[in-house]
Parts: sequence; structure tokens; C-alpha cells
Amino acid sequence: MIWWLKIRAAWVLVGTVLATVGLGLLMGTAKLPLPVLTGGSGSFLIGQLIPVLPAVIFLYGTGRTDGRLESIAAHPMRALDAGWALCIAIFIAGTAGCAYLLARQEIAIVIGRDGLGYIGTALFFAALFGSRAAAGLTTLVPIVLAAIGWQADGRPHPWAWPLLPGTSVLGLLAAMSVLTLGTCFTLVWRAPIQFRR
Repeated sequence: MIWWLKIRAAWVLVGTVLATVGLGLLMGTAKLPLPVLTGGSGSFLIGQLIPVLPAVIFLYGTGRTDGRLESIAAHPMRALDAGWALCIAIFIAGTAGCAYLLARQEIAIVIGRDGLGYIGTALFFAALFGSRAAAGLTTLVPIVLAAIGWQADGRPHPWAWPLLPGTSVLGLLAAMSVLTLGTCFTLVWRAPIQFRR
């Protein structure tokens, strides 16, 4: 188990979660200038983008091994990876919750909620396309949602969960649903899609 955690870059991932929450509290309310393709313009915060970092580092850890070798391993590797992702999601939510209790900044809630959703998105894309492709696709999710997720009056669409305010129950339910979907998809889907030349 110790080697499995080393291969999965566990300590790097834990450090990334702590750094993400810390950076989010320090500069999370700074606005990023992104073009809006539909609807009105809204404000996209750094704190809505940086929670994707733990998901990308999670994918880095799961992508360090050969999936063909892990598919014949004695241990259920997909179940272990799904469990590891859930542990990281709980750690993100707990760290962000503690940060909110200490600093009383709403951006901490946004970081925790979005971290849950991005871990679920990473699981979903990794099951479909493999860990390496999933890292890029997961990183694109907040950027694409920031470009198309705004209504004409400047409010985010209900389906654009990373853009919703931290107090939004709908945003929390959407992020938890994405995490649940990604976990289930990881456990059920057989192997990533292979693109051949």
C-alpha cells in the first residue's frame, strides 16, 4: 500500500490541496478576464479556476502507471482509485470548510465545492479517455463554462456549477452529482477509448 501511495503521488496531492485552499484565500477573489461567448458578462474568479489543480495532480498520479498492467493486478485498482478520489474530495471539502471557519470568506466554500466537482469530472474523463487526456479536458471545463455559462442578465446558468456563488445549494448538489457520476463511471466503465492512427 505504501508503494501504491508513492506511485499515486499522495503527498504531492495533499500539498496541492493545502496550497489550493491557501492561494484561494489569498487571491481567490481576483477576477480573470475571459471572453464571454453567450449571454451577459459575469465575473470569473481565480478561486473558481484553481480548484482544478488537485484534480490534475490526481490524474498525474493515476497516469504514472501502465493501465494494461493494472487491469490484471490482484487488487481492484479502479476501486482503489475511486476510493482515493473520494478521500481526496473529502479532504478538499474538509480543508475548505476549516478555512471558511477560520477566515469567513465565501471563496473557501467555492473552492471546496468546485474541488468536489473537478475530482468527479477527472474521474469521468479518465475512465473514458485515460489519465493524460483527462488532465487537459478537466482543465478546460472551468474555462469553457466561464465562456458559455452566463445568462443575459449576468447571472450564471444553473448548470454552470463552478460559476454559482458559494451559498448556492444547487451548485453544491451539482458538484456532488458530478462526483457521484464520475465515481460510478470509474467503477463501471471497462477501459479508456483507444484512438488509433
